[in-house]
Amino acid sequence: MFYGESVWSDNWNKWFTKEVSYVDQDLRQLDDQDNKVTQLVYEELRNGSDFDLLTVHLIGLDHAGHTFGPQHPELQRKLLETGAVIEKIIELMDEQTTLVVFGDHGMTEGGSHGGNSDVEMSTVLFSY
Repeated sequence: MFYGESVWSDNWNKWFTKEVSYVDQDLRQLDDQDNKVTQLVYEELRNGSDFDLLTVHLIGLDHAGHTFGPQHPELQRKLLETGAVIEKIIELMDEQTTLVVFGDHGMTEGGSHGGNSDVEMSTVLFSY
């Protein structure tokens, strides 16, 4: 199953038995898609869905970084919001479910993709 940004569906839809994806190319839009996706995920978990893999892509944090950079209050807001989403998912999961959280790239101080730069910023959401 998949919920999130349409790049996943465009590239890997043959692997999903169920998907809801959104095209979201407005880098200044930080919340609409994430709000829709999180509600779908919460509902899926509340219903006790029988899935082998549920992939979720929240795009707002990425957009905040690219638009505003790593030190901006909007990025900090999205980090806290994403942390709250992860905590809610953990609360709704059953004991047979494993949660894996990762980012798809680092970030430079200027808000570009990290990984091949001398100057990168890493942020830890929280730890358990």
